[in-house]
This record gives sequence, structure tokens and C-alpha cells, in this order.
Amino acid sequence: MAWSADRAAVARIGMNLATARESSGMARLELAEATGYHRTYIADIEKGRRNPSVVVIIRLALHLGVSPGALLEGTAELIDPIRPDRTTK
Repeated sequence: MAWSADRAAVARIGMNLATARESSGMARLELAEATGYHRTYIADIEKGRRNPSVVVIIRLALHLGVSPGALLEGTAELIDPIRPDRTTK
């Protein structure tokens, strides 16, 4: 169950990124050129196929003119605070 919650959070980050990019009027290729990331990497993040690092999230947010928190919005409630494999008995 935690795995699907993690995937849902990664997908939400991707949706938030796509929304922010589209709202800015920036194409994926433009964002890729501005950040130095490959356009397919950005596409994979937007589609929930990649789990971007904090540094990547910050860099993308800076180039889109949004806060990093905007890209993370709605993800906290999707994550179980305790990993099932880390629970004590």
C-alpha cells in the first residue's frame, strides 16, 4: 500500500509541474533548455514516471516562477508517515 501511495505522490508532483509549466506558457523544450534537463526527463516527471530530487524540484520551480511548495502541493496527504517495513512490534 505504501508503494502505491508513493507513486500517487510522484504522479501529483508531475501533474503540478505540468500545470505550472502550462500556466507559464513554457513548452517542455523551453523548460529543458532553461534548466539543463532533457525534455524527456521533464516529460517523464510530468507523467509520474520519475521521482525528482529536491534539487530538481527547486530548479524547476525557480524557472517556472513558482515556489517549490507549489510543485509539492497535495502530496503530503498521499504519503503514509510510517513505512510498513519500518514498524516496530
